[in-house]
Amino acid sequence: MRAVGRPVLMALAVFTTVLAASAPQAAGRGSSAIVGVTDIGSGARETWVLLPSEDPATCIVVFLHGAGEHTPSRFLGWLDHLALDESCAVVFPRYQLAGNTVPTTLGDLRAGVSAGIAHVRRARYGFERRRSATTLRTVVAGVGLGGSLAFYYAANAKRWGLPVPAAIDSIFPTAGRLPGLPLERAPRGAHVLVQVGDENRAAAAELRAYLASHPGSHKRFQAVHGTHDAPVQTTNSSVNTFWSPLDALIDASP
Repeated sequence: MRAVGRPVLMALAVFTTVLAASAPQAAGRGSSAIVGVTDIGSGARETWVLLPSEDPATCIVVFLHGAGEHTPSRFLGWLDHLALDESCAVVFPRYQLAGNTVPTTLGDLRAGVSAGIAHVRRARYGFERRRSATTLRTVVAGVGLGGSLAFYYAANAKRWGLPVPAAIDSIFPTAGRLPGLPLERAPRGAHVLVQVGDENRAAAAELRAYLASHPGSHKRFQAVHGTHDAPVQTTNSSVNTFWSPLDALIDASP
């Protein structure tokens, strides 16, 4: 395990602090604390864990990046908001070595999330060294390729011995199914939000077919206008379009 002393993580922590001071009011209460950032593992099994600095986490967000975005640096404004405004522990697995390669197995994703969850469960907070609850409500969110992999995590979480998400937030998914990777049904109790743009119509059609038997009250498809950079921006428009729906999924999760 490598802590924040590494130069890259020092940069991440500094960037998090800056974003916390500059995040728009629409993102929440206006964060002021520093998020603890820990880097675990190496290669495609590397994962980052962001934790609230004082209060124990009340939820977990498994956050899956888009293809080629191997570190949380571009997402830190959003991840900071999740940790400080939503009091969530954020697990951000790398799952790729380089480029836009699509995983051919789920081993790296599983290993990265597993290491991150184990770190969350061991974490202590504040002067009193308090722990989080043994069971935390969990949501999986993904952007681009991560928006597709979110369903693979949800479908396999129980078999992997990892928290089964109460909600799935898939943003601009690149495909409904990934080549060579079988996809079981999503957990029936999970609330699902799929946000798609003009470039994601084929993926949306595949996911509609995949989710055909999922309870109608637990799924929603939303057409979204904007570029694939929009979710990581800290504008009011991006916050309201992408961040707030994820907040709602977290808050509604049991």
